[in-house]
Amino acid sequence: MMSEKAVARFILSQRPALAQAVVVRLYGHQPELRQRYGDDGMAKCVHDTKYSLSHLAAALTYSCPAIFTGYIAWVKNVLQIRNVRLEGVDDNLWVMGIVLREQFPDGCTAALTYLDDAIRTPPQGASECPPLFDGDNPLSTLARGCLRALLLTERHK
Repeated sequence: MMSEKAVARFILSQRPALAQAVVVRLYGHQPELRQRYGDDGMAKCVHDTKYSLSHLAAALTYSCPAIFTGYIAWVKNVLQIRNVRLEGVDDNLWVMGIVLREQFPDGCTAALTYLDDAIRTPPQGASECPPLFDGDNPLSTLARGCLRALLLTERHK
């Protein structure tokens, strides 16, 4: 079984190919998507899937599911505001899980758990977002560390 960090490194190194595989599979399951959105929509979906993979990799790197679920909650909120069908996000995440299982037959349990959590994550409006530096926020320690490194101009951290 690969470690979370090893899975994250693989995701980042293969992000364009993984995103393409997810979207091709998604459009294969739902051919009406190509009719509805065309090639431009498919390209945008690949682009957005790359962002989701980046956030998933970051969550795995830091063993912090909130990085990914927070991003997905924001995505769902943005789409909800624009009257876009939220099931599309969940469908994309479900297919992402299939593709990752194929890539990691020996296990990517944490990634699959993060994807399942994200599918169950409701949209989160701006008023519901916890303050970033609040001690109860799961990302607080990470945020404070990043800010400290920035203020001390320690790029390597």
